Order: sequence, then C-alpha cells, then structure tokens
Amino acid sequence: MAEGLRAYSEFDELSGKIGTLEVEIRRLDEALKHPVFEEYKQLELKEKTLSSQVSHFSLVINSIEEAQSQIREKLTPGIPEPLSRDPVLLRNRDLIVQAHEMLEEQFSRLIGELRGRLAKAEQEYVHWRPSYAAGKKKYDDYIQAMGSDYRGLALSREQAVRQMGELQRLQGIARKKKEQVPDISKERESLLDSLQKEYEEYTSERQKKCAKFQADSRGRLKLRILGYSNVDEFRSRLLALKRGSYLREDEIEAICSHIRPRDFVISLLRYHALGKTSWLEERAKDAGIDLHRMKTLADFLSDAIPYEESLALQYKAHPQDRPEILYNIGDGDYQPLAKVSVGQKCTAMLIIALSDGIMPIVIDQPEDSLDIRSIWDDMCLKLRAGKEKRQFIFTTHNSSLAVASDTDCYLILEGSASHGEVVHIGAMDHQPISEEVLKYLEGGLRTYDQKYSKYGRKQNLLEN
Repeated sequence: MAEGLRAYSEFDELSGKIGTLEVEIRRLDEALKHPVFEEYKQLELKEKTLSSQVSHFSLVINSIEEAQSQIREKLTPGIPEPLSRDPVLLRNRDLIVQAHEMLEEQFSRLIGELRGRLAKAEQEYVHWRPSYAAGKKKYDDYIQAMGSDYRGLALSREQAVRQMGELQRLQGIARKKKEQVPDISKERESLLDSLQKEYEEYTSERQKKCAKFQADSRGRLKLRILGYSNVDEFRSRLLALKRGSYLREDEIEAICSHIRPRDFVISLLRYHALGKTSWLEERAKDAGIDLHRMKTLADFLSDAIPYEESLALQYKAHPQDRPEILYNIGDGDYQPLAKVSVGQKCTAMLIIALSDGIMPIVIDQPEDSLDIRSIWDDMCLKLRAGKEKRQFIFTTHNSSLAVASDTDCYLILEGSASHGEVVHIGAMDHQPISEEVLKYLEGGLRTYDQKYSKYGRKQNLLEN
C-alpha cells in the first residue's frame, strides 16, 4: 500500500521530467534535420516499439505465473476430524481439488502458448536487427563526416533518448503500482474490518465476564468494559511521530481522545493525495482544535514520516478496551479501586479471581490484606462451592480460610533460614492432621479452649 501511495507522486515527478526531455529532444531534432537523421529516428522508434512488444509478452507471462503460484499456495480447506466422513463436505472438497487441477492445467497450457508467441516475437526482432544496425552505421558515418559540432548535438540527443527510455520505464512501473492501489486498499480495508470485528468480539466476551463477576460479588462490585477508551498506544506513537511539528501535547491528546487511528490516517492520506483541506475539517472539529493546526500536523506527517509508519497506526495503535471496577464501600457508595483501601482492593481482586474458571489457582496468604469479616463471605463460601470444578492452593495462617473452607488436603511445613520441609500431609479426618492443624493455626487445644470459653461457650473442650 505504501509503495502504491508513493507511486502517485513518483508518477507525477517522472511525468514532469519526461515533458522537459521531450522539449529538449524536439529542439535537438530541429537542429539535426537531415534525411539520414529522419531515417534513423524511424529506426529508433521501431527498435523501441519492438523491444516493448517483446517485453510485454514477458510481463504477461510473469503475471500469469504469479497468479498460478498464488493459487497453488491456496491450500484446500481441511475438514475437522468429527466431520471427516460427512458426504457433503467430502463432495465439496473433491470439487475444490478438481477446480485446482483444472486451473493448473489451464495455466500451464496458456503459459506454453504464450511462450510460443514470445519466441516468434523475439524471432521477428532478431531478423530485423541487421536492418537497424545498417541504418545506425549509416547514421554514425554521417555524423562523423559532419564534424564535432554535429557529433555533439547527436550525442546529446542519444543521451536524452536513453534517459527518456529509462524515465518511461520507471513511469510504467509507477503507473502499475498506482493502478494496484484501489484493489490493495479494498483488501486492506477488509482486513481492518476483520480486525475490528475481532476487537469487538473480544470486548463482548470481557463484558460477559464482568457481568458474571458483578453477579458473583453479590453487590460488592460493579464492573464494566469501557470500549476504545485506552488510547495509550496511539498517544505514544503519535507523540513520537509528531516531533518537529510544533504541535502541543494537549492537541495530540485531543486527537487521540476523539479520533480513532483508522479514521485519522484515512483523512491524512486523502488530504495528501488530493490536497483538499476538507478531508481534515471534520477531524479538526472532532478533536476541537484549529483547522490550521491540524493541517500543520498533516503536512508534517506527510512530508517527514514514511507511509509505512502512518499506515501502521491503523492497526498497531488501535484503541483498547479498559475495565472499570468499582467497590462498594458501604450504603451503595461505589468507588474506583484507585480510591479504596489496600484491603478493599485485595478483596475485589480475590472476588474476581475466585469467581470464574476451571484452571488451578495459587495464592500466597490471601488473608494478609483482607478484613477478617470478609474471609468467610468472600473466600470460604466460594472455595466450598467451587472446589469440585477447580483446584485451589493457598499458603495461610488463617484458621477460617484453612478449616472452614472444607480443605481436602493439608501440607504442614516447617522451615528455617536455610531449609524447609513438609512435616505432615493429609486430610483432616486422618491423625495426626487435625491435631497438627489445631496446633499450627490455633496454638493448640488449650489456647483454642481458652478462646472458646471467652466467646461465652461454657463447655470445656479439654474435658471431652
């Protein structure tokens, strides 16, 4: 796409140079008027035309061979294993294989026929070359006889003609690239549409996740996805590209906040191609900045930045969605996580982490930053309900989390500054696990009994 866009200006530049050379060659032709010279001009024209005819055959053959190669690379769509015996899919696959075989045969036959015609065209060219050589010798002898001034004019003309041929060759390449731009642009827009659809589906999935997290939080959280709100990548890339344009950062911020990269780049390219500021007016209005300032940026980017970098903005700087998480600090007052306490932040993260999924989850001492009152509601209940679907692995010193969550397996560890070891492993209903858990998490039975009695419980556990 970038090569095609550059070809527009290259074509115009080459056209100007060719026009200048045409004037110069006409001037030299006037100074060199003579029957021998006129005859040689006709020979030059015929030689150039014959050469271009032969080249045309080669270009056509190359184009067909490229198309043949592209079709060969289009692999037959596979059939998923569960449907490998489906008769409809098998019949369609056979039709595709037959079509590929037919195209291969037709391409090979066509290329063979064209090569035969190319050989005949080359033979015509070879047969005519002696006539051209004789005419050139006659011309060279005449120039030699006419003296140095005439030879200088003739040499200048020959150089101009050669230069003209090279410029016309380059112009032909630029013209071909220009002509390909509409098709390339159409394909590129289709790819960008597909990318846009992928982003939208991704955002939709994240919105569903947020709805589930919110429902599972039982009023503790509010979550939503803010689509296209994260423009950090667009901002950083545009700030890097605009250096030297004298635009202020607040103007770049306005552009990034109100214009999507895809629309921004399209307007730049159309403005650059057509030179009409009307393509920038709507963008300047969207961003709320002066049209003159938008034009300054557009001119700078068009002149100083390669097309590849501008085009890359459309997909590399695509705005991302951003989750917004609000925590209920009480009485229905929901605040962003940035404004709540560390414990509330951790509670929110644990609610989300424990809410969904089947993958194992490992957390180191989740109780450290939690309100002790939330451990039962926000952790124990979720662990009891979810342990049949996923594996939970925690390190903890909290008895509520370790015991009330209905843990299936305990690993009791002891360690020093130099080493650690597993001293017990097993379920609560196997000795000595229950006693060891009580010792490590409650300080032993006597400590637990003392706390139990302090809570107003009269029965002495030690006596039982």
